[in-house]
Amino acid sequence: MYHVLDSTAFYNGISDSLNSNIYYTTPEIISEINHLQKHNFKLDIAIELGNLNIVSPHKSSINKVESVSKKTGDFKQLSFADITVIALSLQLINNKKKINIITDDFNIENVAHLLKIPVVSVSTTGISKIVKWIFYCPVCNTNVNNVKSTICNSCGSTIKKKMIKIKDVVLKND
Repeated sequence: MYHVLDSTAFYNGISDSLNSNIYYTTPEIISEINHLQKHNFKLDIAIELGNLNIVSPHKSSINKVESVSKKTGDFKQLSFADITVIALSLQLINNKKKINIITDDFNIENVAHLLKIPVVSVSTTGISKIVKWIFYCPVCNTNVNNVKSTICNSCGSTIKKKMIKIKDVVLKND
């Protein structure tokens, strides 16, 4: 089993066990945790020993994740680093590797579950349902399709979001 790490895994102390398994992350995550890396020699050792592999996902995997995250409404909430974690996981699965994502980010979990990528939460219970976010104007009741918009084009009010359950998450113990 391989593990793909989001920044929340590092913030929750995963570096203490980096020498016991094979882990992957992306350069964007390393940039996010750069302040931790400067003070954590365990990360440097794990990288040198090959236990922590830093890999950039292919553009096709990134495009797939962006497409799915736009359909669920998670795209606004995901950083590019988050997208690369999901994309790398998808790429590894397509290369027949058995992986999971280690994260506490609910938006990452939502998109990952839709892509049938297993997720392990670090310090939360994780999500219990896969959801779709609908963005709308509460003043003129217009649905907003522009995933980056925060202001209604019709009346200028602030866009709100509401959740629609797609399905319950089935947790697997691997």
